[in-house]
Amino acid sequence: MITFLVLRFFIRNRILLEISTILSGCPIAGNVSMLCMEYNQDVTLVSKGICISTLLSMISIPIVSALVAIL
Repeated sequence: MITFLVLRFFIRNRILLEISTILSGCPIAGNVSMLCMEYNQDVTLVSKGICISTLLSMISIPIVSALVAIL
């Protein structure tokens, strides 16, 4: 919701504001694991983070969508 409150001062288009806010509740991208592999870092740790982020997004996206619709 902090994203919504901050971006509403910069984005006047309501649909673009809602999309930007909902995207903040989405999981992190898999590109992070590719960068870890490229730089020989701990890919297992990053994979766990991506998995947790994806699982939490099943909760966060509906909540953020509902709150954006109310505001």
